[in-house]
Amino acid sequence: GPGPQPPKGWRWFNHQGVAEGASSKTSSKDRSSEVMSYTGDEAELPKDSLGIALVPGNPGIPHFYCPFGEQLHKALLAEGVGPVAIYTVGYPNFSTTAAAKTEAQGVAPIDDEASIISEVLDELAAQHGRGLVLLGHSIGAWMVLQHLLRKNRHGDDHGQKHLRSVPMAFLAMPFLEVFDNWKQRLLFCLVAFPLFSGLARVA
Repeated sequence: GPGPQPPKGWRWFNHQGVAEGASSKTSSKDRSSEVMSYTGDEAELPKDSLGIALVPGNPGIPHFYCPFGEQLHKALLAEGVGPVAIYTVGYPNFSTTAAAKTEAQGVAPIDDEASIISEVLDELAAQHGRGLVLLGHSIGAWMVLQHLLRKNRHGDDHGQKHLRSVPMAFLAMPFLEVFDNWKQRLLFCLVAFPLFSGLARVA
């Protein structure tokens, strides 16, 4: 049967001409990437708005990140950053609206998933005059990195032509909770070095 609907206040992003209420599809591959959007009380945002795309970790189901997206939206508005739209981008291998079809197609290689998600991020960025901030969590950080590398390869000598639509990217480590163990302490120390301070900013 059909999968879970978007939580209250969220809606499917009408991607590549797919009717609202259906999952998003890319134009180049027969795979679906479910994308949900949240704009708070704003039904329609102006062109000079800011977009933020959350690219999740495994299993890549966008619903899991909606509570975080709502809190992020609230915090940004409180700081005067709005108008802003939050997106959660699902993985093609983990469709919730077309699970049977996805299973029948078999598992897509991760590189194909990255390519599909990259197309989606391109389309989301085109909706916002202030660009699209990317936040990748766990394997989602790798997906964001592949997207940036792709845009850099197709940009000018410095990648500026295409990366201008991505004002900032955040690559989050794969921890959902903070534990007092040596692995997390080591990673915290590493990213505290000045060498890492500018890695999140890509334009």
